[in-house]
Amino acid sequence: MIPLRRALTILGRELQLQQRYGVLYAALVVVGLWAAVFAFLEEPTRRFLLPPVIVMDTAIFGFFLMTAMMFLEKSDRVLAAIVVSPLSTGRYLLNKVLSLTIVAVALTALLVAILTPSAVNWALLVVGVAIGSVMTMLAGFVLAARFESMNTYIIPSALLLTVVQLPALHYFEIATSKLFYALPTMAPLALVRGAFAPLPAWEVAYALAYGLLSCVLLHAWARRTFDRFVVGGAAGWRPTQARAARSDGRRRGPIAALVAADLRNVRRDPLLVFMASYALILALLGRWLVPWLVEVLEPTFDLRPYVLLIVTFFAVQTGPLLLGAVSGLMLLDERDENSLTSLRVTPLPIGRYALYRASGPILLSTALCFAGVYFVGLVDAPPLRIAAVAVVNALEAPIISLALVSLAGNKVEGMALMKGMGIFMFAPVIGWFVDPPMRWLIGVIPTLWPAEAFWQAVEPRGSFWPVIAVGLVSHLLLLWLLLRRFRRRL
Repeated sequence: MIPLRRALTILGRELQLQQRYGVLYAALVVVGLWAAVFAFLEEPTRRFLLPPVIVMDTAIFGFFLMTAMMFLEKSDRVLAAIVVSPLSTGRYLLNKVLSLTIVAVALTALLVAILTPSAVNWALLVVGVAIGSVMTMLAGFVLAARFESMNTYIIPSALLLTVVQLPALHYFEIATSKLFYALPTMAPLALVRGAFAPLPAWEVAYALAYGLLSCVLLHAWARRTFDRFVVGGAAGWRPTQARAARSDGRRRGPIAALVAADLRNVRRDPLLVFMASYALILALLGRWLVPWLVEVLEPTFDLRPYVLLIVTFFAVQTGPLLLGAVSGLMLLDERDENSLTSLRVTPLPIGRYALYRASGPILLSTALCFAGVYFVGLVDAPPLRIAAVAVVNALEAPIISLALVSLAGNKVEGMALMKGMGIFMFAPVIGWFVDPPMRWLIGVIPTLWPAEAFWQAVEPRGSFWPVIAVGLVSHLLLLWLLLRRFRRRL
């Protein structure tokens, strides 16, 4: 049993480690983004929307960060040292979970204090966020320990997060059933909802009992998983095939060898294809989901004025952001394996390699944007203008991937940076509610320009091509700056 003072010291070091990784800065960015979005909503709407936002975003702040730490510490053989240290596996997991839960609770408390500080049951809010944070991080760890790298974990984690967020269907009365109460994440949602509106005593008792029981069971499961997969090494990383790649490169030339290697990797690790398919599925869902939501919400909320904004999210923004994030994680993996460093002794210049890596996400993003707009089918615009929007918008994929590999020192910093880069997603949302010329101030964030061009393509106002030109120049300038930093990091 570790003394309390030593346990607090270890917990303090975990918080310092998170600060070094940029986790705390990412948390502040998340608060700022949500505060900016909710600032345009009336008080009753804020209080209605805050519970699902808290449970589905801020409360699961550490979901990917904890698993990224696990992958990093496993590759650095830090976890192997725990076996021979006084720190038990249970205590190790507890320290990770508690430190990230403290950040999630503080993040949520700050957001609520900014938006709606009055008439809040702070006890239920804190307990609900803590239970949701612990629950999702432990579930994520149980799943992640079975995979070899962060890249192979992304696909199943997306499926797990989908299950985690299912109670939102019940909250918004899209699908109502008592069966939702069997889902563990219904407990934290009920508690957080009770922080903003009266909650029956039976539901408070259910949420506390079921939530705490789920956390205890998940902690026990995570300990067993740690001992079996992490300490036991059942999921070790596969060695790189550098010699085969070098031989292939001598026979075919560097670019042809990279294409052949990537085709093999797609068969083995089809993450990029999955994310492209996922973005297209979102667009297809939007085709039927948006009209249905307009009809369902019509008695209480008129969604029609926001249809164009929703289509912007589904069809325009999602593809480049997903593909850029995945491509960036792949580049981080290659850098951690010293594959990028080895390029210095190959005939392939770093700049050409970066351009090659950017070409795939750009082509996929362009196709997804063009196809997504017409698959959703809720808005109409000239094909030439949609094509121009798609090309400029696709440049965001390499911007995100280069930003990750250029600014992040490891996977944990990469995940924190990805969380902070949510500002790229929210810039068009904020810009939607702000009229020019104030809207142009948000244009320092490049994602505003393709969104603005898309809005003007659908609702012509005479300035489409100047907006496209500004967007193209701003994206290319940012790409050039990131490419220079990428070269220096190598």
